[in-house]
Amino acid sequence: MEKDPVCGMLMGPKQAAAQRVHEGRTYYFCSTECLKKSDQAPARYVAVTQSHAKKDHP
Repeated sequence: MEKDPVCGMLMGPKQAAAQRVHEGRTYYFCSTECLKKSDQAPARYVAVTQSHAKKDHP
């Protein structure tokens, strides 16, 4: 399962409405609206995703 970095929705990669690669990592989005938000400020959402990943995997 992948987590949409904008809204936090969990989905399989095949169910994602869109995806983007940022700094070598693929991010999956539940909708084009979440993709647009991420495209406007990718560092904001990547930072949140990376922060959560560090908490989940010490």
